[in-house]
Amino acid sequence: QTMPRAKTPGVEAIQVVVRVRPLLRKEAVQEAAVAVRKTSDTVLSAGKGKKFRFAHVFDGDATQLDVYTVAVVDLVKHFLLGYNGTIMAYGQTGSGKTFTMGPAPGEAADTVAAGLLPRAVLQIFEEVERVVETHTCKVALQCVEIYMDAVVDLLSPARTGLQIRELESGETVLLGATEVTTRSPDDAFRHLTAAVDARRVGSTAANDRSSRSHAIFRIAMEKCPRNQEESSDLDSVETPTFSVLQFVDLAGSERTKNDTSSGTSTVGGVGTQMKEAIHINGGLLSLGNVVSALADKKKRKKHVPYRDSNLTR
Repeated sequence: QTMPRAKTPGVEAIQVVVRVRPLLRKEAVQEAAVAVRKTSDTVLSAGKGKKFRFAHVFDGDATQLDVYTVAVVDLVKHFLLGYNGTIMAYGQTGSGKTFTMGPAPGEAADTVAAGLLPRAVLQIFEEVERVVETHTCKVALQCVEIYMDAVVDLLSPARTGLQIRELESGETVLLGATEVTTRSPDDAFRHLTAAVDARRVGSTAANDRSSRSHAIFRIAMEKCPRNQEESSDLDSVETPTFSVLQFVDLAGSERTKNDTSSGTSTVGGVGTQMKEAIHINGGLLSLGNVVSALADKKKRKKHVPYRDSNLTR
């Protein structure tokens, strides 16, 4: 099941929030101008009178906890009730997507800097502990990256390449992806840290530690009530639930050739790095086309181009 529409008027099942990161130190030294500004909790101004409305807007002073509380807490609550959900970080390279999603390799998951993914893990295991006497809960992780449109298993020491298959039922599956069952937050953090460490990164003109792949962290939970066979009241029987929560840390969009006005490129390299950028931008273009088709009722009826890239499959 997908997450249901919230009962609160005006709240949608799909929401877009914006986080405006503060200037980096080198940008401040160069006296760079701030291109966009938060004018209210839901409105972003982009100069020349242009304003855009979102579910929520965070400025540079927002903390990781602020973002998590507004954007993710309720989604995790629905996940714990048996609904599927996805949190996707999208933006230009260097805009702070990976920082928002989670801690850098080696950082503690319970610090102020902890991102959305580790905070969600803590919230999930708090629920597991709360219902331990009435329910059995199985929490499993899968972590993959899409690097130059190849799907790679981040939890496999051999970094195994994976095949995407479509079943007769219409379900799309990853064949052979490593799935690890976790029994505590620390256990989950250990596997997530290993996956983050294994992800491909590189230095570009715009970002010293740029993600060179799209990463998908999948948390699956099976929740079953205990001792139901002893109940004779069929109306009180609780159905087991299975739900999936995915965190998608997209690689940032990049300019792959010199900008005619500034003479700069966010890639700043050639060869492999240029090929990576082309595949990153290609995956993001495919994602944009899928979102556009889903948002347009006429296009949705004709064709949604899921198969144009492995990211959207």
